[in-house]
Amino acid sequence: MEGRRFAAPALLGLAITLVYANGLEGSFIFDDVPNIVQNPNIRSLSPSSWFPRHPRPFVQGTFAMNYALSGLAVRGYHLTNILVHVACAWVAFALLRRLLRSETAAFLAVLVWAVHPLHTTVVQYVVHRYESCAALGMLIALYGVERGIGAVRSKRWFALGIAGALFAYGSKEIAIGLPILVLLYDRAFHAGSFREAFSRRGALHAAFFLSAGTLLLYVLGAPRNASQGAGFSELTPLDYARSQLGVIPYYGRLLVWPASLSFDYSDWPIARSLSEVALPAALVGTMLIAAAVAWVRSPRVGFGLVAIFVILAPTSSIFPLHGELVAERRMYLPSLVLCAVAAAAAVRWVRSLALGRWVLVGALGLAFGFGARTVVRNRDFSDEVTAYGSVLRERPSASRIRYMLARSLQVRGDLLRARDEYRRVLVDEPNMAWAHNNLGVLYVGLGDWTAAEAAFLQALRLLPGDIEARMSLVECRIRLGKLDAARKTLLRGLERAPNEPRLLAKLRKLDDLAAQASPPG
Repeated sequence: MEGRRFAAPALLGLAITLVYANGLEGSFIFDDVPNIVQNPNIRSLSPSSWFPRHPRPFVQGTFAMNYALSGLAVRGYHLTNILVHVACAWVAFALLRRLLRSETAAFLAVLVWAVHPLHTTVVQYVVHRYESCAALGMLIALYGVERGIGAVRSKRWFALGIAGALFAYGSKEIAIGLPILVLLYDRAFHAGSFREAFSRRGALHAAFFLSAGTLLLYVLGAPRNASQGAGFSELTPLDYARSQLGVIPYYGRLLVWPASLSFDYSDWPIARSLSEVALPAALVGTMLIAAAVAWVRSPRVGFGLVAIFVILAPTSSIFPLHGELVAERRMYLPSLVLCAVAAAAAVRWVRSLALGRWVLVGALGLAFGFGARTVVRNRDFSDEVTAYGSVLRERPSASRIRYMLARSLQVRGDLLRARDEYRRVLVDEPNMAWAHNNLGVLYVGLGDWTAAEAAFLQALRLLPGDIEARMSLVECRIRLGKLDAARKTLLRGLERAPNEPRLLAKLRKLDDLAAQASPPG
């Protein structure tokens, strides 16, 4: 009997391991570089190295542990991401088993969720451990509340819930809605009304709301993340909210048919008027009405639908996030809620129609299909070039990813292909200074000093204060014998930075070259 108790969690762990095993050797990509590879704060296990310096300190602590164990060997980081995903599945199963009152239904709901290819970004893209850790903390919080209500030793379970909340807050800001989620949960499954929930467990709910204040401490005590708040001037909160009306139904489509997955949607169009998103807006409005009606008629049924919007609210409402109108990882926890709602509906349907065997076969078949797609999707994260290429395969106008692809090809030594990709970037983004600069470096590697001069000149026009671009342009002009032009470039730079040692040293060297080239008189 004891062995049977652990059979479902063991099978969930096995299923997750099988579908993600081929992704252990993937490389660091994109945001992994500043957050992990170039992050000096994770080089020490001392909490003082990362706790006050990042708004998501607990996940930074896990990166520090990874670094202490294996340096920058990416396999350990991927393994940790998989383990966090397994932990989420286990806690979700424990919670749903109590709510659905059916171990089979809970198992199938979590299984389908755990192997869904939509979550490859969270599991394979190392830095998005922020998302899974926040989800783990939120699930632990709900589980602690569920176990504590009615228990003899309720304080211990409630303490576990608060601990989970604190972990969630220190993992990612999306957990800000957790106190509301806990209150809705209490009202839906245990209390007869909000008044009764506060009457019976007022101290517990107060503790959850007060604990959310730690988020403020984390954010204020750390440098501001460029992706939070109004990250680019052309995107207003209203623009962002309108755009999300088209994004939310897109998430739903990916859940049902995860064929066109991408870890970057920087090219997603901004909705400047409501008419651009009229149809999806009507769909989202219908969903909101359905959630409200379901809540009024049966809070237990309505909780799942309302919870989805509460979880999505911090990232999919009116708070603009730089360069990220869409992010598949945002559906990590909401998709679990949807799977639970589907499982609850299936349980009721099966009991009334006696179709249990067919539902079981269908769910297992769905899990197998999703798992197979996940195995294939993992290959897209095998290295940087493949990862960026997978995005461009689905979203060819994603210029920042094409730039990253060109840079990766350049580092790899595939200069001709990198050149072509830089040129394509500059067709769409002619003012991307770093693309011009890197193209100049590439031309230097090809020995084409004339083309390099033109590229560095364009980069310097866009970034006149950049010393590296100016030094590179001077070197090109020296190589081409344009000593007067090189000298003028240096003098213009010294007008901006009179004491810049590199410019002064280069000017002295240039004067020596000019003296050597002058005929004796």
